[in-house]
Amino acid sequence: ITQKLSSWVLWMIIERLRSFPIEISKDEFDRYLGNFMIQKMGPKSVGK
Repeated sequence: ITQKLSSWVLWMIIERLRSFPIEISKDEFDRYLGNFMIQKMGPKSVGK
């Protein structure tokens, strides 16, 4: 993952989080982030 792409992804996540009306839990955030990464870059780039 390039530096430019990772900062763009981070910016997108921050922008989306700012639009949430309520605070989300860590589990929800992790799930959301995982789905986001899969949609953007495919399952192979998401490693645990």
